[in-house]
Amino acid sequence: MFTTAAPVQHTPGRLLVDAEEIEATRAAFVEAINELAPLLRQAQHNLISWPAASDEVSREAAGEQTRRGVQSEDSALAVLTVYLAELFHAVEQLDAAAAEYRAAEQRASTGFRV
Repeated sequence: MFTTAAPVQHTPGRLLVDAEEIEATRAAFVEAINELAPLLRQAQHNLISWPAASDEVSREAAGEQTRRGVQSEDSALAVLTVYLAELFHAVEQLDAAAAEYRAAEQRASTGFRV
């Protein structure tokens, strides 16, 4: 007969991962970081707008477009930069969880030896 486990309370911003899946989950996050980080660096340079002509209006327009597209808080680049930071934070959480599990296993195995 199948049974269902009690639902786990999920706190926003908290990562829940099965102990056996920590390394695989960490590897997936690191892979995402390794794919996204170079793209963000490239985008920071490629999304800079250059004036279409040498007049003041063109320079101002290009500057405003760069500010909106690259430097503003709600630009796609800013959102992806926050996402990258969250990926790094998730890897840190997974590293801490793995260390906690190793320490718990060490304590448990030490208890069995006595």
